[in-house]
Parts: sequence; C-alpha cells; structure tokens
Amino acid sequence: MDLRVLFTGAIGLLAFIWYLIRENKRLQAEPSPQLVLQQIRSSDPTICAQILACKGYDNSGANNLYTPVKSRAIPNERLVRAFGIDNAFTTSDDKRRAEFGTEAKNAIRMTEAQWQKVAFFAEELVRQAVSSLKLTTVDQTTSANLDSLVRSVCLKIILHVLFDLDPLGLDDRKISNITEGINNLWIQSKGTGMPVESDKHELQEALAQVIPQMERSIPCKSPLNLILPAYETLWRVVLSGFLQVTFVHGVSPILKSVLARFLANPTITARTERVHDPETSTVSVDLIVKEALRLYPSVKRVYRQFHMEKRERPENIAADIEACQRTKALWGADAECFVPSRWNHASYEAKKSYMAFGVSPLGCPAKGEFGPMMIGILMAAFAGHVHFEDWHLKLGEDSSDVAKRQLDRALSGEEPLVSDRSTYEGIKIIQKRSS
Repeated sequence: MDLRVLFTGAIGLLAFIWYLIRENKRLQAEPSPQLVLQQIRSSDPTICAQILACKGYDNSGANNLYTPVKSRAIPNERLVRAFGIDNAFTTSDDKRRAEFGTEAKNAIRMTEAQWQKVAFFAEELVRQAVSSLKLTTVDQTTSANLDSLVRSVCLKIILHVLFDLDPLGLDDRKISNITEGINNLWIQSKGTGMPVESDKHELQEALAQVIPQMERSIPCKSPLNLILPAYETLWRVVLSGFLQVTFVHGVSPILKSVLARFLANPTITARTERVHDPETSTVSVDLIVKEALRLYPSVKRVYRQFHMEKRERPENIAADIEACQRTKALWGADAECFVPSRWNHASYEAKKSYMAFGVSPLGCPAKGEFGPMMIGILMAAFAGHVHFEDWHLKLGEDSSDVAKRQLDRALSGEEPLVSDRSTYEGIKIIQKRSS
C-alpha cells in the first residue's frame, strides 16, 4: 500500500516537472509583449505617424491584418486589468469606439461662459492652496508637494467639467486618495504582474465617495472611462509647462504676462492672439501650449500591436513621440529648448512631426479646443500664483543624486525637464526667506 502511494506521488511529481519544462520552452519561444515593447521603437516622424494610424512601421507596404482599434486595444489591455475600463482606448469594437467618441466629444464641448467658469475655479483653487500653506515645524519654512498640488487641481477641474461637480467643495483628502490610487495602479499596470486588488478596490471606494451616482459593476459605465484620458494626459504637461515658464533660467518673462492676460479672458480668440516679445518674436498662449506639448507630450511613447501580412506572429511597436518631436534635423539645434516663438517659422516637415494629439483615424477629440484651452488655463493659474521671486524648488528626500543634478541642469536651461512620471515625485515648492 505504501509503495503504491509512493509510486503515485512520484508520477505526479514527474508530471509537474514536465509541465514546468514545457512552459519554460513556450515562454522562451514566445517573448512577452513587455520585452518586445522595450526592443522595437521608432522616433522617425514618418514611421511614428504610421504606427499611430495603425498602418505599419517599416515602409514595406504590407497590410496590417488587425483593425486600427484592435491594434490600439491590445497594448492597452493593461488598463483594463488595472482600472476595469471600457473606452475607445481599450475596445476592439468599432461600434463601441464610435459610441465613446461621441460621448467624449459631448462631455468636453464648452461654451465661452463655461471656459470663464473653469478659469475662475482654476485660479481660485491654486490661490487657496498656496495661501493655505503653513510653516513646517522642522525648519520654519512654508512648502508644499508641487506634484500633488498639480494633480489635485487638475482632477478637481476635470471632475467639474465631466460631472458638473463644484471643485471648491471637493474634499482634499478624498481627491488625494483618487490621484494616488490612479498613480499607483498606472505604475502597476506597466509591470509584469497583476495590479493589487486592494488598490483597485480602494480607488473605486474613493471615487464612489466623490461621485455617489457612479456605476461600479459595468465597465462601459465607469467614470474612469472619461476621467483617465482627460486627467492623465493633463497633469504632467501642466506641471512641466508651469515649471518651464516659471523656474527655468532664460525663459522670456513675456510668457507669464501672456498667460496672465489669457486667464483674465479665456476665449478661443484670446488663446491665439499674438503678443510681440522683444527677445524672440510674437508669441501666444496657443504657441506656449504647443511648445509645452512638443517638449513634454502627454504620452511619451504610444504602443500598437501589429500583425503584418506574411509575418509569423504579431509584434508590439512603440512610437517614441517625445524623441520624434525633439528631432534636431527638423526643429534645429535648439530642439530641446523651450522656445514657443519657433512655431512662427517652423517648417511643414517639422509641424508634421508634432503628434501630441495623435493622428487620424485615432486622433484625440481634445486636439482642436479642449486640450489647448485647458492646458493654457491651468498653466496660467499656477504661473500666476507661484512666482520664481518667492519660491524655489527642491526634490523629495528619496530622490537620487542623479535626479537632483538633472533638475539643476534643466533649471539652468542646459537641457529639458524630465517628463517621466516618477522623476519629480515629491518635488516641493519652498518659500524663500525674506531678507
């Protein structure tokens, strides 16, 4: 009897070992998408445009066997796992993509009166946040985490636009729970494992406290379908653009006055009105925003999966939008510098390399009005209440020496800011001591 049990156990163990060997061979034969994504990338403007349009990536003329929506949806499955969403970025269904596109366009269609209201709220949110800062007990200085402040203001404004919530009445702690939850899950979604279920639950609970009428169980009804593309593509470019016009040495002071004038009259016409800058050329809010998005695109790299004719298996390809939009051959030797006036004389080829809002047929509906207006208003609100003369920047205690040196070089104008999500985690604005 004991021998039979031993024999049965041995067979089971051998079967398990055989399974592990087979799986190891399969994984070696089929690299994970994450590995492929890191290896295949292009910054060539022509190829990047093809990748974004889901047409191809090698100028071979071969057809992509996937539909455009499927090519986009497969790399974004990580967002489904992390956030449980079902929108134009994650669906392979053309009908659902069109349905969401209509919903998004309706949600961000704004009148001039509504833009006036957004500008008022943005300025008031920043003013209240800055004026409420208190002295720290350690070194008797006034400071705040700038990245957290920008995230909070951006999310409050987005919730106002999408769900008609009063941004001045939203609880800061609840908003912080949402921004932290989104950030944590976004980072987790880029890893190889599954997002932490407790983090997903906590984000849903935080959202339910702010949007009580939200639908939790049906992915296509989730408020995150609209919140994520609006908020996530907004806060980082607002942070980078604001830092650029406020703290980077050598940036023309005219830019802040142009933004301030726009904030007082945030109309479509005012956004494109050009002001003469003696140090450079004519500038406008529109050009300031374009230059911010050129240097610091909301999405640095865009991923698509292709299954090209006569290819044995699908391939995941990345369009490096940040590198593409900093190409010196197109933008000149100062391509990594923040120069809004460059748009006055940019070549046709250079303008074609600007893909901050994607390309047809999957272009962003916020391209024409909503995106530039929202970025311009929020940059202006922060620039109007946080001045270089009164504040200085300091990275968080956990930041590396490399990051600190990089920030010093960026603030001196030697190189652009780093737009990675985690680089300026915990960056502080600290009030300068009066002499």
